[in-house]
Amino acid sequence: MAEADQIAADLALSEEIAARDATIAGLRQQVAQRDQTISDHSDLIAGQAATIEQTRVGLSAAEQKIAALEAAAAAAAAAQADPDAVPVPEGTPKEILLTSPHGFIDAGGVNRFWPAGTRVNKPAEVALLVGRKAEHQVTIAG
Repeated sequence: MAEADQIAADLALSEEIAARDATIAGLRQQVAQRDQTISDHSDLIAGQAATIEQTRVGLSAAEQKIAALEAAAAAAAAAQADPDAVPVPEGTPKEILLTSPHGFIDAGGVNRFWPAGTRVNKPAEVALLVGRKAEHQVTIAG
């Protein structure tokens, strides 16, 4: 009977080992799935970081453009208020010929427009148009 008890104990131990091996295999599978999830999330986070950086660069360019437009609008408002008081940057031409129409609505809500072929020789207007990148030819250098 002692041998039968030993065999039964060995069988019970084998079943317990098999059950633990199955549990370990299940845990290893869960770990592998979690590792894959972490990897997927890391890739997603890296992609989002790249998108954020691209957005930041785009915003920086947009902010620069806004600053240039605000400066031009301020120059336009100042030119309307007192054309002789507007500071003209050094090197601004004395006269330009517009090669295409140029227009905008200034900070005061006034439509400003110059048709193609217009000769502009008021220093404040020349500085404004050159600053706003109006297409032109220099007819008299500064």
